[in-house]
Amino acid sequence: MGKLTFDTYVPDAGPHTLAVEYTDIGFEAVPRLDVNGHAVIGSVAEAKLTAGKNRIEIKGGEYALDVDYLEVLPGGR
Repeated sequence: MGKLTFDTYVPDAGPHTLAVEYTDIGFEAVPRLDVNGHAVIGSVAEAKLTAGKNRIEIKGGEYALDVDYLEVLPGGR
């Protein structure tokens, strides 16, 4: 199982919307997100980030994913 790690800086603590754009490669697959060591559900999810540095990991499942990008937006969905 592979993973991508993003060390992301945000100026303000609080809810942020995380969106992963991805494609499976012929087998149904869904990314799993961890934010600062805590699991977040869905490829579009709301997470509480701390002011400053945050670590976001995109983990693959049983099958590989082709991840295009991770978008981090202030505020919830």
